[in-house]
Amino acid sequence: LHETWAARLLEETGIDVGFRRCGALELVSPARATPAGLENLERLLEGCHARGVRAIRISPQEALALEPNVDVRPFAAVLHLPDDAQVRNPRLLKALAFSCRQQGVKLSEGVDVADVWIENGKACGVLTRDGMRLKSAQVVLCAGAWTSRLETLTRQAPRTAKIEPVRGQILCYQATPGLCTRLLTTEHHYLVPRPD
Repeated sequence: LHETWAARLLEETGIDVGFRRCGALELVSPARATPAGLENLERLLEGCHARGVRAIRISPQEALALEPNVDVRPFAAVLHLPDDAQVRNPRLLKALAFSCRQQGVKLSEGVDVADVWIENGKACGVLTRDGMRLKSAQVVLCAGAWTSRLETLTRQAPRTAKIEPVRGQILCYQATPGLCTRLLTTEHHYLVPRPD
């Protein structure tokens, strides 16, 4: 649905969110190509197919034909996701905020949310660190890695207590455009080729 949403936001706001359907290759290392690892890969493929997501297991040689600049020799298998896409997150946030304001939504920035306000088993707003209660007919939780800090939520949905931040690094390289065209992932690393 992101493609339609990106077009709508561009029309509404004039902001291009950078949506681009570029496809992806998941490069599987020999360490993950164990019988159990390949079984997990097959379950992943089955899950994709069950959800209508195109996913195909291809050989490293077939991946080389798709991405000639990628050294595929170290990899045992490749998962090709031809419909994967990317978006420029800062642009998306800017377009969403602009669109919301145009539609009369009041945005409260810099408010430190301490917890979800729940009454009769239903979320009805949020509680702020300074003691305010902000009532809402709907609550959208987007605390990401900090979700487990919301105590009422973790009591209501105990699995959220396991969510925690994981340290990561993002590097931006200036490269020749077209060096690769698809998202490339292996283990916990990924490369997102930008048109610019």
